Amino acid sequence: MRLFVASFLEPACCEQALAFQQANLAQAYKMVPRKKLHLTFAFIGDVPNHKLDDLQNDLAQSLHDLHLQKPLEIIFDRVEAWPDWQAPRVIVAVPAKTFALEAAGAPIMRAGEVSRAVAARYGSNQKQDHRLESFKPHITLIRLKAKCSLMPKDLKGIDGLILTHRITKICLVESDIRSHDQAKGNYKIIASVWQPKGQDRA
Repeated sequence: MRLFVASFLEPACCEQALAFQQANLAQAYKMVPRKKLHLTFAFIGDVPNHKLDDLQNDLAQSLHDLHLQKPLEIIFDRVEAWPDWQAPRVIVAVPAKTFALEAAGAPIMRAGEVSRAVAARYGSNQKQDHRLESFKPHITLIRLKAKCSLMPKDLKGIDGLILTHRITKICLVESDIRSHDQAKGNYKIIASVWQPKGQDRA
């Protein structure tokens, strides 16, 4: 099973993201579908089925130990091209550069680093995967055509995009790479591994 840890965007946040996508259809290769818009805390990689229960319990306990008792919130108010504007492959929304140092950012950063620590204990080929570098909160909005030439001025709505993501559930998710129908989506939530105090994990 190919797994990652994520929180999915709530409807209002999705609508804002979709408006930005629709304004930039001409530039896009693949728009990330509504049901797949998410914040990745950790990419785990391939995990054998017999390790799934241990992984799920390890994640849940590690996040529980952070004592995050309230919903988390992150504001994405900048747009970047990754890996860079010279050779862009994806357009992502990212928070302010000072986010990791802010009071609201600290618990989310801790959740990301803890999730990545657990991922390193279970996933395959961890050392070779760039997605397991330091936690960089982002939402992938658009996947671009190969050798696409793009600059910030080419994107509509880049200065006004503000996505406020209220995190009420962090999930262990399976990505089925055998599915090629991106419109229908190929993500399956395996389990909730964190919710605020007072809410049962489902």
